[in-house]
Amino acid sequence: DFQENFAPVVHDTTFRIVMIMKILYGLTSGQIDVETAFLYGELEEELWMVLPEGYAEYHKEKTKEVIENTTHCLKLNRAIYGLVQAARQWWKKFKNELAKIGYIASSVDPCLFIKNQEGKLPSFIIIYVDDGGIIGTEKDIKEVIEGLSKTFNIKSMGKMEHFVGCHIIEEEGKLMIHQPKLITNLIKHFGSLIGDRVFKTPAGPKTVIMCPQEGNPLITPEKQKKFRSGVGMLLYLVKHSRPDINNAVRELSKVADGATEAHWKQLVRAISFVIQTK
Repeated sequence: DFQENFAPVVHDTTFRIVMIMKILYGLTSGQIDVETAFLYGELEEELWMVLPEGYAEYHKEKTKEVIENTTHCLKLNRAIYGLVQAARQWWKKFKNELAKIGYIASSVDPCLFIKNQEGKLPSFIIIYVDDGGIIGTEKDIKEVIEGLSKTFNIKSMGKMEHFVGCHIIEEEGKLMIHQPKLITNLIKHFGSLIGDRVFKTPAGPKTVIMCPQEGNPLITPEKQKKFRSGVGMLLYLVKHSRPDINNAVRELSKVADGATEAHWKQLVRAISFVIQTK
């Protein structure tokens, strides 16, 4: 019942570059959220679904027509939540609507939309599923919200202060991206393991994580699950705001399914460093 199901989201590098463009051009920002976004997607296939529980009884009360659970089904005119292709169809719909107001998708990142007008500053839109960031003049932002509101139920979120889990702080012509919520989660899950020792680096000199050697037992399955969780959170920090821990986290990710106590200590050290330099 589908041919394609891949739905793009804005790349973290694109997000950072657009923030740089904001500073260079002296632009402002706006943020929007599209309510019930997936319901706007237009289907390219013919799709049918069984009647939801209670639908037949509800319909029977509203009309004289008899609807039976066993003999009737529904044809979908639009995408609904739960369809494999719902996110993709939403992206295509949003892309088409942006084109109508002059925003063209970048050939480098399909979730970056650019509007260039001669003699005017450029404006940019980035989208991550149903969250959108607008970088432009106050007039640009107002025109985008008004244009999209003709088709979608748009909720204006004010200036871009939180996007893809990042907190954006701007002052005196400088901009900082950080992830306090994620570090709070690290403290919540691993804070009890952090001792008093202060680390100046996320890993020791020339640290290379080796695969488990014979005679070096693996940690318990429960601990292994927590190890993977910790590495995952660190990877998301690396992706957006902490390139300084990149090497340490890369090595830790090599043993995500087979960590030993030595690897566990390295993870605790990396997390300690992040918390101490938050």
